[in-house]
Amino acid sequence: MSDERNIGKFFSPTGGVGRIGFIVDRAYARVSCNFWASFGVGFSDVLLILTTLLSLEAIYLAILVQMTLNRHTRSLQDVRSDVEELQTDVEELIDESE
Repeated sequence: MSDERNIGKFFSPTGGVGRIGFIVDRAYARVSCNFWASFGVGFSDVLLILTTLLSLEAIYLAILVQMTLNRHTRSLQDVRSDVEELQTDVEELIDESE
């Protein structure tokens, strides 16, 4: 079971989000937009590209957050059913002891 979770984390789309490489890549992409203006690309075009990249990244990250929330909700539902089952077992044991 733990091997499946490790493999799932390795291939998970959210696995790299928040790590140093992810942050460095995003910082490089944003900083490189500023250098485009020095190579003859218009400032308004650079801002358009930067805004588009930021919007697409925000959409991507919002989807990843929702996927993570859904995964945790399913996990909590499993835990809830286990707790309810244990609770009924404990109640039965209490009833038997009386």
